[in-house]
Amino acid sequence: MGSGYTKRARQRVAVEGASMPADGHTTESDRGRRFRIEPLSLEHVDGAAGVISEALVAEPVTGAMFDLSDPRTREAHKRAIALQMRKAVEAGEPPLVAVEAGRVVGVAIASRFGWRAMVRTARSWFRLIPRIRRSVWCLGSAAMPSRRVPRPYVLLDALGVAPDAEGRGIGSALLEGVIEACAADQKCSGVYLQTASDRARGVYERASFEVLEERSGAGLKVAHMFRRVRGD
Repeated sequence: MGSGYTKRARQRVAVEGASMPADGHTTESDRGRRFRIEPLSLEHVDGAAGVISEALVAEPVTGAMFDLSDPRTREAHKRAIALQMRKAVEAGEPPLVAVEAGRVVGVAIASRFGWRAMVRTARSWFRLIPRIRRSVWCLGSAAMPSRRVPRPYVLLDALGVAPDAEGRGIGSALLEGVIEACAADQKCSGVYLQTASDRARGVYERASFEVLEERSGAGLKVAHMFRRVRGD
């Protein structure tokens, strides 16, 4: 992400997930313990990787790419996610995480789309190439970035919440953090994502994401969605 995104993300270090009084002091949520939205730190990389890895098990596009029912593939997939996030932290572009009682319970991996982020991701996932399913080629252009997205933009690569923390607004708080961080960057047009999950699509539509286009491949219908923060 650009520097504007990172600075805004760091300003959100003390955001209360369910209750944030005007004076800035956090209180206990009526729906559970407190959680905070903050930039990922190196100490939480492994925990964050576990949350995202678990969330992606049921994600259709990921399922078309990898057989996560295989323990070795699943472990390699988790290591690749951890490496990607570690590199992002070291580059000064950390993902956002929800932390509760010292434990990561939610993660949003987002970055300014560009060659630097692409190279960083490619290096992290290189060792997973032998484990890619042959069916991935059936996806074709379905999962390729949409050309209808106005640049520069932030790509929301993954959003996940720990199973025992679902239903408490953590995902919505992370999504809001990504959108607000993008809005704080004067050069960012909006947030772009892809999903082949009807459930996830509904969540994003409620957050004012619009479908730019739909593409089909490997038996999936991939929605390319965008949440504009400025411009026409």
